Amino acid sequence: MASKRPFGSLGEFASPQARRTTRRMTHGPPVRPPVPDGTPEARTLRDGEELVAHRLVKTLDRMDPGLIESFKSNAELGKPPRGREEREPEVHRGVSMFKAHAQAVERRQRILNRLIREGRADQLGIGDYVAMLRLVGPDFCFEDRGTPDGHMTIWGSASSLVTAVVEITQATPPDLNQPHLTE
Repeated sequence: MASKRPFGSLGEFASPQARRTTRRMTHGPPVRPPVPDGTPEARTLRDGEELVAHRLVKTLDRMDPGLIESFKSNAELGKPPRGREEREPEVHRGVSMFKAHAQAVERRQRILNRLIREGRADQLGIGDYVAMLRLVGPDFCFEDRGTPDGHMTIWGSASSLVTAVVEITQATPPDLNQPHLTE
């Protein structure tokens, strides 16, 4: 019989429902409950179902131990919740990703442009690279709210997410690496 234990490394921070319903799969770490409380658009990938997602990361090197840090949720990193994360704690435990490479690059550029306007360009906290992941169910949950920017929230352990990386590329072509402001 599979043992029950709190979701991943969240331990006591997992919701009561997550602690009750999280189960150990026959292969790999415990997985998240099928539908997180308060996020009706979220669902678990079905067994064998695939989802391609893109995440901004800080290294191009798959062997860099820092790569796993790029796949930790804000909750795992000890960052305080903000915005929607305050209203929906499950979102704080998820990781932001995008449907397409270009959408991840656009998000990076928008953040960089805002920091430049504020005189804080040196504080860019997201990576210069985009990892493409092929997520296969049932080890991952996702929420796709259908936003035009292609944003999705993905739930899964950082180590499982790193294992799902199939490619890492630059977030911008080499000749466009210099920050620029758009009107």
